[in-house]
Amino acid sequence: MKYLFLDLENTVIDSWDNLIILNNPEVHKNIKSISPDKVGIFSFAIWNEADKDKFFLSLMNSLNQLYNIQIDPNLVYSLEEVKQAVAGNIKLSNNDFIKCFGKDLAFIKFSRDKFIGHDLYLIDDLVEFTNIETDSIKITLLNPILKRATKESIWAPR
Repeated sequence: MKYLFLDLENTVIDSWDNLIILNNPEVHKNIKSISPDKVGIFSFAIWNEADKDKFFLSLMNSLNQLYNIQIDPNLVYSLEEVKQAVAGNIKLSNNDFIKCFGKDLAFIKFSRDKFIGHDLYLIDDLVEFTNIETDSIKITLLNPILKRATKESIWAPR
């Protein structure tokens, strides 16, 4: 099964304090290319249950409509849930967790433990393009802002 997770801030909305939805053509293109079976949210903007409620009330339906997706409410994770799954009983503030793990490592560790046997994708403005494939999971991180370097662009004569 293919799971697609979207970041919120600077990917599909302006910011958590300014809930303007961004019509990002790269996000549209990636969603179409991936053709996910399920869509969720993996964003450090959603810190707790109150923030999840704000997302459900203020953003989810509009994002579903604009991007022609169906976000699964059970796949919308708060930072507290991610922190518990990734760091366990290690006591870290939310800011310290973000500094220690960053989005890339947090998503990889979170996915590896929760989604064995599936393909996972994260579209996020803070990640580097990454592809990890093992016998039990495939994880792809996509950045809709950065242009992906190709072999030709790296080696092209100047």
